Amino acid sequence: VDLSQFERWYSQAGTPEVHIENRWDDARGELTLTLRQHTPPTPGQAQKEPLHMPFAVGLLDSQGRDLPVQLAGETEAPAAGTRVLDFTEAEQTFVFTGLKAAPVVSPFRNFSAPVKLTYPRGEQELAFLMAHDSDAFNRWDAAQQLACNLLLARLDDPAAEVLPQTFLAAFRTALLSGEDPALISETLTLPAESYLAELVEVVDPAAIHQVRHQLKQALAQALAAEWHAIYQQLNDSQPYAFTAEQVARRSLKNTALGYLAETGDDQAQALVLRQWQQADNMTDQLAALTLLVHHRMPGHAEALAEFRQRWANEPLVLDKWFSLQAACPDETTLEQVRALMQDAAFSMENPNKVRALVGAFCRNAVNFHRPDGTGYTFLAERVLELNRINPQIASRMVSFFNSWKRLEPGRREKMRQTLEQIAAEPALARDVYEIVSKALAEPA
Repeated sequence: VDLSQFERWYSQAGTPEVHIENRWDDARGELTLTLRQHTPPTPGQAQKEPLHMPFAVGLLDSQGRDLPVQLAGETEAPAAGTRVLDFTEAEQTFVFTGLKAAPVVSPFRNFSAPVKLTYPRGEQELAFLMAHDSDAFNRWDAAQQLACNLLLARLDDPAAEVLPQTFLAAFRTALLSGEDPALISETLTLPAESYLAELVEVVDPAAIHQVRHQLKQALAQALAAEWHAIYQQLNDSQPYAFTAEQVARRSLKNTALGYLAETGDDQAQALVLRQWQQADNMTDQLAALTLLVHHRMPGHAEALAEFRQRWANEPLVLDKWFSLQAACPDETTLEQVRALMQDAAFSMENPNKVRALVGAFCRNAVNFHRPDGTGYTFLAERVLELNRINPQIASRMVSFFNSWKRLEPGRREKMRQTLEQIAAEPALARDVYEIVSKALAEPA
């Protein structure tokens, strides 16, 4: 095989973008896919040559069954399932034949090439792929796209429906599919707030948190019986073992428990508390503790104290204890983080502890981006403190301000003012100054 063109993956910088268009010819029973690839210019490489992309594609019928992927001109149909084609031109057309009805296309299966894909598909098609695609990656990807589209629509129009029936039906099918529990867990985990923020031009962290939280609550309520059944099924009495099967079962079990916690009912709270009390492994213990704390359930303060005492001599475990509290969405979190800085196990001179507490708080979008700007003030205080102790960690922490230009006007102005206050520090370390000055260099 001549791999000279494939070598461009290693010599050309940047992530390629692929656009797909399809056309169905009912009379001929043919599907035409036109693929276009483009890699944007990068410093030192203005012109990019086409890459050799493995294009793994599947075609599904209306029942979700894989069809043979037969190219026009071929006399024999291959076996049904995924077929890897060579996509080597800037624009290339593939014609598939032997089809009785328009199929649903499953492109770049198993993430066969690391590309940014643009392929316009409606809600019904994404829901179909989420529920039926035989390819694990594309089921997950369809679920993420469908959830993103729904959440972004509600950001544009808060009056839009929180949980459309199409999405709910696909979600339920995926939940009850009987597939690998770890895959189901990933598929049914909503896109992170940080990822959603990358998809909008102007970021309102509170609005993003609200629409995501509302969707999760709606899914929790609508599928409460299913979540409960899944949890009970996976919450067996098998002794702990670090095996792929048990890891997968714990993953889905804790995803189910997380959704049940969103219902807020007494039964769900009892399940969380019982798991905390009976857990024989760190995964289940931390999952339950996080839910107790983030939902401010009865007994959460006692559980935190017990965990702190039990693992007092394990610094890495205490890092998790700091982080789960700093990530809490409750409005009192900033005050709690300030209090935790006085804990005997915390030290600003320990980079791991700084990342565990201060870093985790800065990734807590709803609290770091408090409208009054106190989250920004807190970080600025820590940056200036670290500036004297460990400039490298200070520069890492100040990087949380880099996205200030994309925030909505109120928060953007407060973050800009905070950056200017840091820049005015007379003894600012070179590493910190470089990041701050670069962030302020261009106007919002």
